[in-house]
Amino acid sequence: MHKNRGELVAEVAAKAGTSHAAVNSILNALFEVFETSLAQGEKIVIP
Repeated sequence: MHKNRGELVAEVAAKAGTSHAAVNSILNALFEVFETSLAQGEKIVIP
């Protein structure tokens, strides 16, 4: 099963009791941190 970004945002927003805009902003920031870290050769581990 696959989820697109919109579906993921909606599900997280519902579970967190927050807005789609807030979740979308957080995901943008998270992906930016991932991109920067990986570009610098760092590993990202999410247990």
